[in-house]
Amino acid sequence: MKNDTYSKSIRKILIELGLPHQKLKHLGRGLGTKILEADDVHAEYIRQLGNWNLNCTDTSYSAKLPMQAIRNAAGFVQGNGLYCNPRTILEVPEDLLSLSPLAGIFMQAHEVIKTQVRNSVAKKETPTFTALAFLNFMRELNKVFFQDAAAMLVKYPERRHHPLYQIPCLVSSQFQVSHTKQL
Repeated sequence: MKNDTYSKSIRKILIELGLPHQKLKHLGRGLGTKILEADDVHAEYIRQLGNWNLNCTDTSYSAKLPMQAIRNAAGFVQGNGLYCNPRTILEVPEDLLSLSPLAGIFMQAHEVIKTQVRNSVAKKETPTFTALAFLNFMRELNKVFFQDAAAMLVKYPERRHHPLYQIPCLVSSQFQVSHTKQL
């Protein structure tokens, strides 16, 4: 087995997924540490799992985020650290996503950039992921827009008369069916 077999395989998968990447040989160390930190695993256990010296995780792999403070600020105080976000219950159909104010230019641009990235990979060029990452974020934001709008209507039905709920995509029959069916 060649020394770079692992990194070539990981690079190929990340490119297929449209994910930016840099440090391929230590990808698991960096991501693993951050995942364990997010799960509130004690730093000493993380260091032991990685078989690192005392400073290695802090200087090279740790996200250095105060997770307990972040969770408290986000409302994870009650429920023994568990939290339910009601908007995540709603799966937004593609036809509804296409009606939003964010859909037009951002969704078209996403398809164009995704094709450009695939073409770069096919030509064995290193693709630039910044635009694709931004457009992936906009796609997710588009979905969150509908999820939050639906969750707000369930929690505060009197807000149905707010000007936000008068925009075409939120008065559409697709939105009415989607949010009442799933929430």
